[in-house]
Amino acid sequence: MNGYHYKGILMDVYSSWIPYFFIAALLVMILWSYVKNFRNKLVQVLMISFVVDIMIHCLMRFGLHTSFIYGGHFVFVYPLLLGWLFYIYRKSPKTLSFLSVVFCVLFAYLMVNNYIRMTEFFWFLNRYY
Repeated sequence: MNGYHYKGILMDVYSSWIPYFFIAALLVMILWSYVKNFRNKLVQVLMISFVVDIMIHCLMRFGLHTSFIYGGHFVFVYPLLLGWLFYIYRKSPKTLSFLSVVFCVLFAYLMVNNYIRMTEFFWFLNRYY
């Protein structure tokens, strides 16, 4: 990159343990959904495509720096698998309440985090571009 000086937002590791906890909790819920809905063919199709995406983007690291490549599929798979998890427990009020509380906490953290990152991005745009 000699002679090419630019300002850019680069991916880096998280500076706190909270995002790692968020991702771990989300993946536990996804795996829980897969285990509970193992016999459902639609869940199997979703999980196969999810595992192929993980192999391509996380293990082979193809397109890892451009999240819009794999982000669209992950954003599609997560809600569907979480929906199947809520569906399987629709007649169990205690488990459904637990899932709802965990989901609401994760959603609140996601909204706050996205707001902070968006303000950082706009600050970056105003400062350098």
